[in-house]
Amino acid sequence: MSYKYFKFSEFDCSCCGKGSGEQNMNHDFILFLDKIRNLCGFALYVNSGYRCKRKQQSLVLNPKYQATHPDKSSHCKGLAADIKITSDKKRAIFVGIAFELANDMNLPIRIGISKRQGFCHIDIDNKPTPRLWIYS
Repeated sequence: MSYKYFKFSEFDCSCCGKGSGEQNMNHDFILFLDKIRNLCGFALYVNSGYRCKRKQQSLVLNPKYQATHPDKSSHCKGLAADIKITSDKKRAIFVGIAFELANDMNLPIRIGISKRQGFCHIDIDNKPTPRLWIYS
């Protein structure tokens, strides 16, 4: 399967390397991101996609990050990505389009915004709450 705006390699785990994105990412999630990108009208860059449990645990142990335990991480399930977005206007457009499209596609959606680090976490993991949060 191929996508208009994304390559599987963009989702590769920095720990596991080549092929890990294609092997572990949920294809419906990447299709969802592809549709968001089309509607946004500006490039979306993947900071982080799939993460193996070892990589996720390294983030949990680093006080710089607010990372979820590997057993609960949407990244480890291939259902999440951190997208580099540094403009307030583009973040607002991205969030609005993502929520509207998720509603149209009947997908669960959760978005975390980090203005300080310049990214938006997005996932379609079926977790109860929160649906939208700001990283401190």
